[in-house]
Amino acid sequence: MRARTLRSEPKENRMTVTPAHISEHLTRLGLEHRVDGNVVHFGIATRTYRCPSGQPGLRIAVEVSDRGSYLSLMAPVAFVVEGDHAAAVFETCLRFQYLYRLLRFEFDPTDGELRLSAHIPLHDGTLGDAQFDECLMLLIRLAERVYPILMAAMTSGEVMPFETDRRAQRIGQVVQRLAELSADELETLLAALRDDDPSEGDGEGSSRDDAADCSINDQDSPLAAVV
Repeated sequence: MRARTLRSEPKENRMTVTPAHISEHLTRLGLEHRVDGNVVHFGIATRTYRCPSGQPGLRIAVEVSDRGSYLSLMAPVAFVVEGDHAAAVFETCLRFQYLYRLLRFEFDPTDGELRLSAHIPLHDGTLGDAQFDECLMLLIRLAERVYPILMAAMTSGEVMPFETDRRAQRIGQVVQRLAELSADELETLLAALRDDDPSEGDGEGSSRDDAADCSINDQDSPLAAVV
């Protein structure tokens, strides 16, 4: 069987995204913005994150490149790395980047700029509103979550434990406790678990919590307020 050569479609036949498309969507979201060539600039109000000047709010830049086949969402100068604890800062960045696979940190050694970014190759596809909103919300959530941990690493050189570390520690403690139980105690525990009816309660309000937090129409959402 002969191998087939993959050929990309000519760029003139591709559905592309333009800064005007991004601008129209941001207008529908009620976000004030500025278009500068192929980059759209706007700001988002934040609760925890503070910019290097100490003010709340995250600057966002959306860049459309390669004639609309590549989109980048960036938070430029989100942090400025300075002092003697760069190693702790970079370790924190790597650990967060493992948790947020779509996002990444970018560091400029010439001035210490540390930016957050998400890059979306579109090529022969197009960008849906939900896809854009998801990337934007992830960028904002990363800034909010990483701020206190990254600032601690920057000021003290300490890499704070993540929730995954604490969860693993708790699981280890439970496993150790189970290993210490006698056979009769284990049988009593298993009987209690079998008697527990998981169908009790209305089951509402749990799986939808995270989805509600991501809603851009929620008045408490970061997208509901503009810097």
